[in-house]
Amino acid sequence: MAESFHNVYTYGDNLTITENLLTGSNNGCGARFYGSDIDFSYNYISGNALRPIYVSIDTDSLTHQNVDIHHNIMSSSVDNYFILFDNGAATSVYSDWYVYNNTFYNTTAGADGFYVQNMTNFKFVNNIVVLDDAAIGFITAGDETGAVVNYNIYYNVDRFATSTGYKTWTQWRVLGYDANSIWEDNPDFTTPGTDFTLLTGSPAINTGDSTLGATYDDALHSTSTWPDGVVTLNQDDYGLWEIGAYVYFTPALPIQGAAGNFKLN
Repeated sequence: MAESFHNVYTYGDNLTITENLLTGSNNGCGARFYGSDIDFSYNYISGNALRPIYVSIDTDSLTHQNVDIHHNIMSSSVDNYFILFDNGAATSVYSDWYVYNNTFYNTTAGADGFYVQNMTNFKFVNNIVVLDDAAIGFITAGDETGAVVNYNIYYNVDRFATSTGYKTWTQWRVLGYDANSIWEDNPDFTTPGTDFTLLTGSPAINTGDSTLGATYDDALHSTSTWPDGVVTLNQDDYGLWEIGAYVYFTPALPIQGAAGNFKLN
């Protein structure tokens, strides 16, 4: 269902929210949802007054699990988090939320990346995160048992944080996070802020975790448009997986045949 100040506001199970253009809510978020067995994928979120995604249920004592957030573009220009998972009272059960292969972009001063509190088996893998120079990339504010944070790119990210305080990149990795991630390397978007496809030579090409499974192997094609022209490609057909929402591929070149005729690969 929709709420007057959120583009998407829903509370329920077995939902698929995909291939939407979620932009321009005057007072709210791109999407606010909670429940179990939810697929939130291939959406383009931009221009909202608050954060792109907001999940906050800390008093209902229910279980919210098996949620996939993958291959979305989230471009924000407000001083807030991309995704806020707030379970402050820890009375609800949040588990098995997987955030895979998304592209996050917000160069607004003071804007931070992600806030996660009291979520079990949370996974944050193959994401590109571009922020302002002084930003906090990731905050774990509670008991994040079983969390996996790895194979990401962070650019213009100053520090990280846990419930015990701020952490440098080195201190963050000592905690077991982002062992195979890339820090402070420009992901080389085609046009930063508007076109998040990857240029040749991008550090995001062939450096992702390629073992996430068939549910996540289709990435965005560079020609995708929202909401009616979303195209995907199977990353397994193009070598190792990319980091971010787009697959990188080199278009087939024509092969010259007999008598000057051409055919395509």
